[in-house]
Amino acid sequence: MNNLISVIVPMYNVEKKLNRCLISLKNQTYKNIEVLLINDGSLDNCEQICLKYVKADNRFKYFKKSNGGLSSARNFGISNAKGKYIYFIDSDDYCEKNLLEVLITAMINDVQITTCGYYIDYLSESFFIEKKYTRDGKLDKKEFVLNIDYNGMINVVWNKLYDLDIIRKYNLNFESDMMPGEDLIFNCEYLKLINNGVCCGEVLYHYMRENDETLVNKYDEFLLQKISCFIESKKNLLISLEVNKKVFKENISNTTITYAFSCLTNLYRKKIDVKYRLNEIKKIIVLCRSENYYLNTKLYDKNIKLFLKFISINSPKLMMYGYDILFFLRNNFKNVYYKYRKLILEK
Repeated sequence: MNNLISVIVPMYNVEKKLNRCLISLKNQTYKNIEVLLINDGSLDNCEQICLKYVKADNRFKYFKKSNGGLSSARNFGISNAKGKYIYFIDSDDYCEKNLLEVLITAMINDVQITTCGYYIDYLSESFFIEKKYTRDGKLDKKEFVLNIDYNGMINVVWNKLYDLDIIRKYNLNFESDMMPGEDLIFNCEYLKLINNGVCCGEVLYHYMRENDETLVNKYDEFLLQKISCFIESKKNLLISLEVNKKVFKENISNTTITYAFSCLTNLYRKKIDVKYRLNEIKKIIVLCRSENYYLNTKLYDKNIKLFLKFISINSPKLMMYGYDILFFLRNNFKNVYYKYRKLILEK
């Protein structure tokens, strides 16, 4: 197979990390690619870096637009892509040199999506954790969706290769103002339209977790309100798959608790009024206790387990005081916090 792959690289003020990403694309073993560099209004030297690659390699194409956010930049890339397949990469991450070759090699016999595992690289702490599929190979629609969801990979796009014809035929786009759930919503809509997919056993993408302030860890005052949209997308997908009640309940519970926990950590990304924080925590507890989500979830992350204990106690003040202490330690005793995080994350 030698079909063209369009690689979409949105960027905003990532000059210190951009070369790492672009070098990994330039060195891909699969050569028939176009790399669309989408500068989303950067104020740093992203443009100069991009132009060097454009000059040296005609597969790189540069576009500059006014700042509109990650979804806007990806949608711009979709509208300008010329490939048969499309791949999205975040500009502060990078990938192994054979990622595209592995993904497109699996895209045969009417396969409509392929995906691989990834590393979470904690660069400042010099360790990583590995996320890979417990089941690989070609799977029918329901098996594929449940497999990527079970392995925690339904809510990201950067470890997947998509059929651009499907995206264009059904006018799929990334929804603006829906971070951090825009990938989940996009995937849910795309996955409704496929018949099968391939999970590759290789671990080929590097999701970089650094201490800089990035789009994924900025305070979002509307995050709690957005969760209903994320959950609704997931529900609609599972209904289309006709999963049984037990699978449906556990799946939606896992998704709700995961995003509810992100709402809690969101409250500590900015100095906010204590009364406001307490009121938001009350809302989080109500959400988690509704439909018995906190009882039906099957999540084993130690941070989530602690979160669930606070939910079961059902005391907003106790939860707030507990996390006030934890985040005080995180912000003021970073070395201790890093050791703790490494201990709970490493297998």
